[in-house]
Amino acid sequence: MTLNLILFITLVFVNATMAFTLGIAAKPHKQVIIENTLPKDKLTDPAVHTLAKEYRWRLWQLAGLVSLFSISLLFPQRESVLMTLFWLSLLLTLGLSYALEIRYIRKMHALKVARGWQLPVAPIMVDTKLVQNKNRKLVSFIWLLPSLVLTLGYLWWLARHDPDSLAPLSLAAISLWLFSWAMWLVIKHLPVRPVTKEALINQQFNDLTKHTWSIMMVGMPYFLLFLLWLPQVMMNTTGIVSTLSSVVFGLLIVAGFILTFWLLLRLRKRQDQLLNQVPDYRYTGEDEYWRFGMYINPQDSRIMVPDRVGMNIGINLGRPAGKVFGIASLVLIFGLMIGTLIPVYRMDFVKDAFIGKITEDTLVLDAPFAKKSEIPLSAIKAVALVPEMPGKTVRTNGYGGENYLTGDFKVAGKKATLYLNVKQPPYLHISTKNRDYYFSNRTEAQTRALYEKIQSQFPD
Repeated sequence: MTLNLILFITLVFVNATMAFTLGIAAKPHKQVIIENTLPKDKLTDPAVHTLAKEYRWRLWQLAGLVSLFSISLLFPQRESVLMTLFWLSLLLTLGLSYALEIRYIRKMHALKVARGWQLPVAPIMVDTKLVQNKNRKLVSFIWLLPSLVLTLGYLWWLARHDPDSLAPLSLAAISLWLFSWAMWLVIKHLPVRPVTKEALINQQFNDLTKHTWSIMMVGMPYFLLFLLWLPQVMMNTTGIVSTLSSVVFGLLIVAGFILTFWLLLRLRKRQDQLLNQVPDYRYTGEDEYWRFGMYINPQDSRIMVPDRVGMNIGINLGRPAGKVFGIASLVLIFGLMIGTLIPVYRMDFVKDAFIGKITEDTLVLDAPFAKKSEIPLSAIKAVALVPEMPGKTVRTNGYGGENYLTGDFKVAGKKATLYLNVKQPPYLHISTKNRDYYFSNRTEAQTRALYEKIQSQFPD
């Protein structure tokens, strides 16, 4: 599957996911619809129904339009143009979806005010018994420990079978486990507030929510660790085993998303079944703090808060820690964007992006998205110019586009590092005892010049 197609499928998936998840807010939950709390008997009002339906339809229209724009990624083009279009499409989805959400939050608020549907604000109530028993259905931390053992076992396996991938995959595996543990702690320490006047309903509501969330956090490292390991199997096998591993990998990713949404939607449905047993939801004036689609309340000491659709945990951006988290998230997104755009622009437009030179008794190879290789000339067993790659080429850690292949790969079953301008064969093939290297420069003449220079170091 080409990089163009992978990026296109990614964008279509993101667009559909955004439309689906944001559209959930247009279905009432805890008497809240599109971030506005309405009287229970007004949730089925024709005007509310029409506005909610219109919001969902606009979300899917937006997803369709951005997906149509994303088709431009499928055409042959420079790598820099491809990645620019990808990030532009992604930012369009995020930005326009958020703008649409704010617009319909305000439209629903205007309808509520025009019809005089404002609810009286109830004081925040503290239920000491609920606070004491808030974690009685929380899945125990003990269930996270086997996944930690498996993670350490995976690192040992990597060190023995794929040392080149040890650093990035170790970081990924450990980070995933630490993230699961951190989210389990967040769920454990998440403050609770009564959502109704009935103590039993409040306890059942809390038990159901924390139990479901903690199951997901405990199960996540097992599932993701397996997804990290399976590509290693795919790269180290051939034939039917490799094909089956690829199919299983794809099916598991799809199944993971389906299972996640199924668990969260089931949680929301069961929460609604509990709330339907009481006449009214306790409204404490929280609409004011969700008017921008995010929780912003400097007076609330909570940093993490349940969202209003009953499926997720949000950040209180009104607190200093919440602001830091929000800024860090933006920095991360733009850091990833810059970190992917600069190297591809270098590959497309910088004259010396691909470096191949001999310094004293060492051959130096370098390119964007690949670590620099310094190969002692004495370690070179053979050098040749080849018109194409000699066998199956599988990326393990690096960049694989239509025009460039850089980083760690496996070529014909042997470990290799590639510094290839794919459109400029022949490729310089350098063999050492444990690894092969493939290099091509901006022009065929430059590649041949390096080949002849290496050859001159080995007189007959």
